Amino acid sequence: MSPQTPGPAWRCERLSVWYQRARVAALADVSLDIASARCTAVLGPNGSGKSTFLKALLGVVEPSNGRVECFGQPLSEWSRPALARTVGVVAQEETEAFPMTARALVAMGRYPHLGPWRSEGPADAAAIAAAMDRCDVAGFADRSVDTLSGGERQRVRIARALAQSPRALALDEPTASLDLAHEMAILVLLRALADGGVTVVHITHHLMLAARYADRVVLLSEGRLVADGPPAEVLTPERVEQVFGWPVGLARTDAGIPYLVPLSGGR
Repeated sequence: MSPQTPGPAWRCERLSVWYQRARVAALADVSLDIASARCTAVLGPNGSGKSTFLKALLGVVEPSNGRVECFGQPLSEWSRPALARTVGVVAQEETEAFPMTARALVAMGRYPHLGPWRSEGPADAAAIAAAMDRCDVAGFADRSVDTLSGGERQRVRIARALAQSPRALALDEPTASLDLAHEMAILVLLRALADGGVTVVHITHHLMLAARYADRVVLLSEGRLVADGPPAEVLTPERVEQVFGWPVGLARTDAGIPYLVPLSGGR
């Protein structure tokens, strides 16, 4: 690696996770790097270990075997406040404990920087405003979150994560249950964030959109790593049928992006 090439945002070495009373591992011997300042999509069928993998990257679950490094430091050596300042997290589903405005929810992203006693200052207000502008939610800053549509609410949550000024974003199905326009707006935003130097890793079930917007894809099946690399190399018809159990045809756009079409006659 040259001095100009940044190290990976995350490095997993033989990562395994077993849950109590489980008959098989949720993750088994996964080794890979998540590149810095790139967009990585995590793909796989239901039960393949995607959410467990993301939780392991965030230190929410501890490895049964192996290790995880985050920006060159073992994850076990990170303090929770330091990790919260470095990695912004957007869960798939979230319920606010009490009514609040969109601006108040975004401002929660500054808590890791403020600590228990310091109130919001000019730098915090600027970070909140910039995050809301970037996610196109400034127009309803004073609206209660529970009056927002699903897409608007999800963009507010991403703005909260951005208000942390993180080096990386980890998102669990950020476009789940959204209509086409909101889904595309969020994917375009994530692509722009990665182009601007933020590491983005997100779980998705949309193979074709992952192929279009991600730099790399991680393909999991039954807790094991099947493939990791550029979408055009990973998402082959043979591999997709092997993992998802359904035959697909393959076309490519003029830019070489794979376009997978489900065929009739699946299992």
